[in-house]
Amino acid sequence: MVVIPGLLVRDETSDFGTFGKLMIGSFVCDTIELPWRGNRRGKSCAPACKALFKPKISPTHGPCLEEWDDPKTPEREDIKDRDNIQFHAANLAGDVDRGYVSQLLGCIAPGIDRANFAPNVRPCGPKAQKGVTGSKAAMKKLLSVVGENVLSLTICWKEGVLDGSFGSPGGY
Repeated sequence: MVVIPGLLVRDETSDFGTFGKLMIGSFVCDTIELPWRGNRRGKSCAPACKALFKPKISPTHGPCLEEWDDPKTPEREDIKDRDNIQFHAANLAGDVDRGYVSQLLGCIAPGIDRANFAPNVRPCGPKAQKGVTGSKAAMKKLLSVVGENVLSLTICWKEGVLDGSFGSPGGY
């Protein structure tokens, strides 16, 4: 098993979602996750952490990367208090309690770029919303970069992004 390093730096979070940049070697893409809501399952992105992701075929999302704890090591390498976090294709991850559309329940979606989606135009709902574009293409590229290897991902926040609301996001 080959472990390849990666870094996800989150640089924005709002009711539209949490946006960041994923970097694995020379591969770079945008990402979207749920807004930071104190690590609440199905409502929040996960806290800053270090985690392993392994290729998997999901019955719901097809080929994806899913968090994984290596049973051969004494460390815990999956995300604390969460399970089944995946990288899979999606465009929107807004706060549904505030009327936005989300295609994620705690997972991470890669994208080619960030964009503003007009209200009532697929995939958006009645409110204008920010999201990512080209998620299926970005996911295909991400899977080809990782291959059959394991991704060792450090997830962190860009300094100054959070205003302290909704609890601590972790410190990586």
